[in-house]
Amino acid sequence: MENSSDRQKFETIDDVYIENLSLPAGKARATKKLGYPNELWLWINRGGTKTFIFRDKRGKTVPIGKFEVDYIPIYRANGEQKGQNRVVKFGIADAQKIAYQWINEGIDINELKERKIKEKTEQKTKPRLFCNLWQEYLKTKTRCATYKKFIQRYDKYFASIAKKDISKITQDDLRAIFKTCYREDEQKYSGIHTLQMLFRDLNAIYALAVTEEYIKPKDNFIPALRKQYPSIDEHNTKTDRQDAHHKTFDISENYEILKEFLHDLREAWHNPRKIQGTRAAYLHILTCNRPANTAKARWADIDLQKGVWKIPARDMKDKKRAHTIYLSNFAQQILRDQWIRSQNYEYVFPVRQQKRKDGTMSEPHMKPESILAAIQNTGARHKYFDMMSAHGCRHLFKNICSQNAVELAKLGIGDNESEIALAHHGKSKIERTYTTHPVNADKMAILWQWYADFLNNLENLGINLDDDLKRGKNG
Repeated sequence: MENSSDRQKFETIDDVYIENLSLPAGKARATKKLGYPNELWLWINRGGTKTFIFRDKRGKTVPIGKFEVDYIPIYRANGEQKGQNRVVKFGIADAQKIAYQWINEGIDINELKERKIKEKTEQKTKPRLFCNLWQEYLKTKTRCATYKKFIQRYDKYFASIAKKDISKITQDDLRAIFKTCYREDEQKYSGIHTLQMLFRDLNAIYALAVTEEYIKPKDNFIPALRKQYPSIDEHNTKTDRQDAHHKTFDISENYEILKEFLHDLREAWHNPRKIQGTRAAYLHILTCNRPANTAKARWADIDLQKGVWKIPARDMKDKKRAHTIYLSNFAQQILRDQWIRSQNYEYVFPVRQQKRKDGTMSEPHMKPESILAAIQNTGARHKYFDMMSAHGCRHLFKNICSQNAVELAKLGIGDNESEIALAHHGKSKIERTYTTHPVNADKMAILWQWYADFLNNLENLGINLDDDLKRGKNG
C-alpha cells in the first residue's frame, strides 16, 4: 500500500512536472511511476518524447498514449509576438481517465494488447477519404492569409473525389479535374496558376497519406503526373506570354510607357467616381506593397504625424516579421486626403459589405483585385492589361533601383535597402538565419522619398502637397 508521503508525492505530479522530466544520462529509456491509479506509469524515451503506459502487477505493459503539448503564439495589435499559450493535447488527466476505465472494465493486459492490434489493423483497412485528409491538410493553413482560397479551391475542383478513398483515386480522375481549370493553348486565361496550386495541394495530401501509411510511397503518383504538365515558365514560353502575376512595364530602353501610365493615373485623380481606387493605386505604387497589404491597410497601423506605416506580422506573407514603410511626402499626402473620407472606418479603403451566396458577409475593405483593376484600366478599359499587374509594381521599383544603382550608392543606398523595402528577408531559411539585414530608418526614408521624387520628376503625379510636406517636415 502507498504511504502518506507517496500519496502526497503523486498528488503533486501534473503536466508541467511531466514536461520537465528528462532522460537520465546514459539511458535509452527511463520508467517512472505516476500513481493514481497504481497502474499508471510513464516512459521517458530517447529524443525527449514521453508515453503514458498501463502496467499491471506482473510487470506487463501496454501504451495508453503519447504526452503532447503545443504552444500557440500570442500577438499584440502591432503584430509583435508577446507570448505563448500552452495547450496540453494529451496529458496526465487523459491518461488517468483511460487507466481507470480499463480497471473498472477488468480488462486483462493481454486483452488490451489484442484490442490495440485490432484497432491498428482496422485503422489501416478503414477507407481514407480524400475529404478527411483535406481537413487535416487545412489545419496547417489556418494562419495563411489565403486560407479562404484553399476552401474555395476544394469546393470548386475536388468535390468529385471528396468521398473517394485516397488509394482508389486514379490519374484519370485528376486529369478530369485539371481539364476544368487548365487550357494549354490559351494565352491570357490558361489557368496555369490554378493548376500549379492544385498540384501543391495534392502533393501535400498524398505526402500526408504516405506518412500515415494509408498508401505506400510507390503509390504516390503525383510527382510523376506533375511532370506531364508544364510549369508556369514553360507555359509562358510556349504561349509567348509574360507571367501575368509578375508582369511589369518594360523600361529597359526608355520610360515612355511609364510616363504615359503616370499621366493617365493623374487624369483619373480628378474623377470623383474613381478617386478611392486611384488613391489606392497611387499608394500601392509609392509603397511597393503586396496588393493585399495595400487593400487591407488599417488606420491603426499608420502614424500620419511621423509618416510611418507599420504592417503587423500577422498581415505579412510569412506571418513572422512586421514590415515598416517610411512614407514619402506624396504617400503621406494621399493618406491625408483619404483620412477625410474614411477616418471613421477601421480600414483606409473601406467598402460596403455585401451578403455572399453562402450567407457570410464580404470583407469591409477594398479587394486586392480592385487595385489591379485600377492599374490596368487607367486611361481606358484594359489599356495596361498586358503590360502591368499589381504585383508588377514591386518589380518596377526593383528595376528602377537597379538602373539607378550608381545614384543611389551616392546616397548610401544599396541592394540591401531595396530588398528590405520589398519585405524580402533572404531567399532561404538558412540564409535568413545566418544573414542579418539591419534596418536603417534614415536610409529607408531616403530611399522611399527618392523613389517618389523619381516618379514625380518623370511625370508630374498631380498630388498637391500641404505646406509642411513641401518643406519636408515629415518626409
